[in-house]
Amino acid sequence: NRATGNRWAAAAAGLAALSDVKLVYESLADLRPDIPLALIGVGSLCCFINFLRRRSPVSFIACAILIALLPLVHSTGVLPAAMMLTCLAVSALIPSDGRLSRPYLLACATLAVATVAIFVLRKPIMDGVIPTRVPLAYQLIGRHDMSAILSGMAHGGLLWKLAEERQRWVSYFLPGNLPQLLFLLAGLLALLRAAWQRSSQRARWLWLPAGWIVGILALTVTDPHFTSTHLFSLIAMGYVMAGVGWALLLEGSRGTVPGTPAVLALAVLAFLGFGLRTAQASFDVYQGVHQGVSRAAVRSLLAR
Repeated sequence: NRATGNRWAAAAAGLAALSDVKLVYESLADLRPDIPLALIGVGSLCCFINFLRRRSPVSFIACAILIALLPLVHSTGVLPAAMMLTCLAVSALIPSDGRLSRPYLLACATLAVATVAIFVLRKPIMDGVIPTRVPLAYQLIGRHDMSAILSGMAHGGLLWKLAEERQRWVSYFLPGNLPQLLFLLAGLLALLRAAWQRSSQRARWLWLPAGWIVGILALTVTDPHFTSTHLFSLIAMGYVMAGVGWALLLEGSRGTVPGTPAVLALAVLAFLGFGLRTAQASFDVYQGVHQGVSRAAVRSLLAR
């Protein structure tokens, strides 16, 4: 609620995240590093939004600590870190009051340098934080040769890379997460429209979309693996961004349910999500019932 400034937008963003099929399934199946990255990324973004609204030094320090933690969790922490550092840069270089703050610029620059340094030195840092006696030869088995992977990605060409990225996003959102995709796009467009129409407050609405877009570009350019789970952090932070955008669409709706097109749109998305979940559940039950496996076969299998 503090992040969006509107309880209805906050509820919609929370519902979008909690009903995200991919996010929920992967969270229950396995604690991938993408899940902690999403939680830390959302936490850092909420702290930063609170800092911008209240100018609380505690919020900025908490945001800085969380951003610095991202590279230590996993190498893909560079994606939410890129988004957050872009958000800080835009807010510092294009201040809403039109006046640059040297202390704030220095703080943002120091945080950016520290984050890059932690990412470069993450291996010796982690070896110091979590000492290991596993021989280096065994450690190398699970490591990727990133230079070879990136070289192969470059040889694949731009069109091949874009096609793979398209497949990544399609597999994440379609068909089960279509309402989430529409929610994200509507919130993003609302922020971009506000930045275009309210030129005097352009920086106030531009930093979030700019950060999210840079995060997606970082994913597209640097990620050689096309697993959809690498989207978790950016999409989770995107829900916060979209909530802020929907708060603009729901202006004047605090405390009561307004009869506005924005609320009707949220209702349509909710019913669409409910319909897709019901259809998926029915299909899963149908597949389970019609597998052609008899009870006798199951009993014989359990008896072995």
